Amino acid sequence: MKRAIYAIGVSLMCALPAAAHHGRDFLMVEAYELPHPHTVYFVSSEMFSHASDGTTFTTEPSLLFGVTERFAGEVHLHVARVPGESLRYEAVAPAIHFQLTPPEASHLWRFAAAAEYELARHSDENSLGARLIAARSIGEGMLVINVGGDHSRAERTHAGYAIGFRPELEARTSWGLEAQGRLERGEEHQIIFGIYTQPNERFTFKAGVGAGLGNGRPSAVLRTGIVWHF
Repeated sequence: MKRAIYAIGVSLMCALPAAAHHGRDFLMVEAYELPHPHTVYFVSSEMFSHASDGTTFTTEPSLLFGVTERFAGEVHLHVARVPGESLRYEAVAPAIHFQLTPPEASHLWRFAAAAEYELARHSDENSLGARLIAARSIGEGMLVINVGGDHSRAERTHAGYAIGFRPELEARTSWGLEAQGRLERGEEHQIIFGIYTQPNERFTFKAGVGAGLGNGRPSAVLRTGIVWHF
């Protein structure tokens, strides 16, 4: 009898969706949701991009923490290795995230915003970035659009976008499509197919493959990421 009850309990746990409350439901796109107050997450984001001149690797480990119901903070690092060079630290970036519309609002679209200031190895490469986030539920799925830009003295001002869709946002394992790029001629755009899995309430793993499209030959792209709730 005890074994039967245990088996039923395990089956129910596997069947129920694992609701995430960190807003890191995509690989490239920032979602509307934020961590609950006083919760802390470790988040990583890795990218391998292979082109004719070699492989570029970037990683952005970060700590994401909820402050209030509609406000969160974050600190993340930028580390990269470009073809012909060794892995090196690029920058540290404090960031803020806040919801413009309340979670309980009955609007078709919910809006949030984020901003970060990147402190680079060389001060003339410091940059300020901001993005507007729009999210809409579609059945059990979610469509999210990011539009924003960044500014630095070294590279001036650039506008960019990101868009993502997942048909089952709270399923333990689901798939999705994402794309991002800069809104300028000649800039690379990435499009990936992602798999997202949350085996328990504390851990999320994401992986996606796709291509970088722009001038010249397409590059192969692999992205991964984890979210860990302390």
